[in-house]
Amino acid sequence: MAEAFMIADEVNQNMQQFSLNHSSTPERNLLVAMVQRALLDYFGTCFLEKKNATEWLFAEQEPTETENQVFSFSWICDQLDLEQEQVLSQISKMKPTDEAAAHKWGGMRRIG
Repeated sequence: MAEAFMIADEVNQNMQQFSLNHSSTPERNLLVAMVQRALLDYFGTCFLEKKNATEWLFAEQEPTETENQVFSFSWICDQLDLEQEQVLSQISKMKPTDEAAAHKWGGMRRIG
């Protein structure tokens, strides 16, 4: 569990640094919050939320699509000037193992 908390803290620091390096607008904050929510779900313990987050984060764009679908993870990475493959690589290396670590990272607690 200690390892999960260390990883959660590292991700939180990376997101804070990312926020400091870019101008903050309500639209940008919304996109960052969407990625944060997906990560909370991806590392959480609810099977359905984890499944949905995995599908959203790691979805492949169809080769025939010329533009990313609006609000897809790929599109959000483009809007936030993030390298999608690099972000996914970092996510794949992380191994939080319990819901408490994910909630500590996001500073949120699920209700209901």
